[in-house]
Amino acid sequence: MALDKHLKILQWNCRSLRGKTYELESLLNNYNVACLQETWLNSQDIVRLKNFNISRIDRLTDTHGGGLITAVRNNLSFKNIPLTEKFNGFEILTTEIKYHKEIITVINLYRDHRIRTEIKSIKNLIKYITEFNKVIICGDFNAHHSMWSVGKEDHIGKHIASEITHTNFVILNDPFRATLIPKPQNKPGSPDISAISLNLIHKTEWSLLGDALGGDHLPVSITITNKKTDSSTNREKLNTNRVKWERFKRDLEVKTHNTDFSPLNAIEAYDKINSLIIDTIMEAGAKISKGERAITPKPPWWNSELDRAVEDRKTKLDKYAESMNALKLLTKTLKSKYTRDYMQSLGVNTPTNSIWQMIGGLKGFLSTSQNTASFDYEDPKIKATIDKLCTNADAETTDIPYTTSNHLLDSKITTQNTASFDYEDPKIKATIDKLCTNADAETIDIPYTTSNHHLDSKITTLLEQRVIPKQWTEYNTILIPKPENKSYRPIALASSLLKLLEKNH
Repeated sequence: MALDKHLKILQWNCRSLRGKTYELESLLNNYNVACLQETWLNSQDIVRLKNFNISRIDRLTDTHGGGLITAVRNNLSFKNIPLTEKFNGFEILTTEIKYHKEIITVINLYRDHRIRTEIKSIKNLIKYITEFNKVIICGDFNAHHSMWSVGKEDHIGKHIASEITHTNFVILNDPFRATLIPKPQNKPGSPDISAISLNLIHKTEWSLLGDALGGDHLPVSITITNKKTDSSTNREKLNTNRVKWERFKRDLEVKTHNTDFSPLNAIEAYDKINSLIIDTIMEAGAKISKGERAITPKPPWWNSELDRAVEDRKTKLDKYAESMNALKLLTKTLKSKYTRDYMQSLGVNTPTNSIWQMIGGLKGFLSTSQNTASFDYEDPKIKATIDKLCTNADAETTDIPYTTSNHLLDSKITTQNTASFDYEDPKIKATIDKLCTNADAETIDIPYTTSNHHLDSKITTLLEQRVIPKQWTEYNTILIPKPENKSYRPIALASSLLKLLEKNH
């Protein structure tokens, strides 16, 4: 395992380092950091570890035991953090290590079981540790609890477990793998504790080495990966884009007919049918592909409650989209109904300003598209309607099909005395055709008496009275074909008549 891709920490209660440095150096070839407890060294002892920088605390009392060493490989930057207070019964060595772009705090400690440890010291110690961000605790606490050890729990172990439970630290130990090799009359246990911050647990592995190197504690190996684990979707996806379905249907019928399901139970029959379907569809052209999309691992603090919250958000977003679609549909329906009702209510006394206000409120809503390829000038209903429009007669509305009124008739209105109006006049027909097709041709000269005079007088009368003839209320717009386009531009009837006047003057 390459050390540049992983931060490997060795935790070991060596129970006297004297005479064990050679074996330790060999073991440290695979590690970046070593946390050693009970070194049993004094100030006169000189210890060197090849390729490592050593920080140490020696016990200053006359009693043997105790002592700490934190060894950091010489290609890593580190600094020791001095303690700001004393924790009775604990020896502590705090080191900040810069590994790639992270600062990881390694706390190496040992609790002397011969010194009475106060509960206050445990609380203060845990409080001190929680002040750091990314922390690894490697220590011999001389305490037992089911969180990290088998066997009987003790008083100190219960208090340590209680304090850790209320922090963001996680115990790495496997309780069923004892770190202490027991004496013949004793039971196995784990006084050595490895704990880590929650923000590092997702990329940390804990394991126990099998060789105690001459001591009575087994070394512990802790590995923190530098890179996030690359993961991708392994779910197989059935691609049926090129399946020959007729062949699939035919072959599946033959296979199921030739298969005897009678000796199979329900589960076996289901599996058999499923196998037949998959085999047949693959033979018919289906393919199976595996996803290659990378999956970002969830952070360590993610739990099922957040999963439910995300699903709830998706459900509410779907409901919101449905309600918005329903709102749009309802708005469109009500607009249509209101427009129809308003147009039906128009009469000769309807003020023109209210009509334009209505049209302004419906911008972008009034639209239509119909084919104007054919126009029957001799249609009786069209003739009757033109006569009524020209004479402003107050008669019942003539029922004209939509395709022959709204999209054709409104764009072909000319004004003339109906007593002498020749519907077959070539010039009138040509002018109407020009209006329908929007052809860019020279203006055809229509006699003043058959167009300008009558049309001008009718429009002038309308403008003076500020009313719309009742007969015109059935034709709210006329459709002017767009140049070189099959669509139409809806134009107000009054605007078209005014433009017709401009062309004829």
